[in-house]
Amino acid sequence: MRRQWIIAGIVLILGASLLVELHLNRLYPETEIEITLPELHVGEKHVYRFYREGQLVGTHSYSITGREGGGASAEYTMVSTTDITYEGKNLLLQGEYVFDHLYRPLGYALNASEGDKHTRLRAAFGQDEVEVTIDSGGDVMELTEQVSEETLLIENGMPGYWEILFQSSDLEPGKRHQVDAFIPQLGAVVRVTLTVDHGTSTVRYDGLELDCTVVREPNLGLVFYLYGGELVQYRDDANGVTMNKNV
Repeated sequence: MRRQWIIAGIVLILGASLLVELHLNRLYPETEIEITLPELHVGEKHVYRFYREGQLVGTHSYSITGREGGGASAEYTMVSTTDITYEGKNLLLQGEYVFDHLYRPLGYALNASEGDKHTRLRAAFGQDEVEVTIDSGGDVMELTEQVSEETLLIENGMPGYWEILFQSSDLEPGKRHQVDAFIPQLGAVVRVTLTVDHGTSTVRYDGLELDCTVVREPNLGLVFYLYGGELVQYRDDANGVTMNKNV
């Protein structure tokens, strides 16, 4: 009898999951994401103010520092810096990302410093795999992860990476878009689901009221607010993090 109850419970769970998926498909039909890079202005700096639990603790910034070639052979270099001080500790993240005309990764590097602790991460992308080397205080770890031609790279805690993705994608209200993304700190490829709200939402800060398109990534617990083609606010409520773009 107990086994029958367990089986019945499993059936109910699977049935509920199917109903949720059907409901989501009805409310937010899934469509493929198409990447077309906009014109990226070399040298233009984008700055976000970094808040933790409502307290301003630092900044995140990024800029496109170079472009080589053109058309399908174009390569871009983006540098980013996150500098925060929280509870007496300073964390400095300095990244460099090289990508092609479809925003696909070619190379990635990150230097992380917290006091006298230093960690360096390097990722080299091949045709179907990425090789990652992490050096933390002289302790070196290497790993290899399989990737496909469509795999992108995302820094889930850095809004600059997301802003270019959103600017390169035709995101439609009421639709779900999925993409495979390699997240360096996880050392793994993650299925990213971007759900665009049917309506807009007003974001208020610095005396401004912006009527924003809202994009959600439920698996990572992130919410993005887009206005005029820019990612003006990044929210990670689970970790009490909000980043507002200087506009």
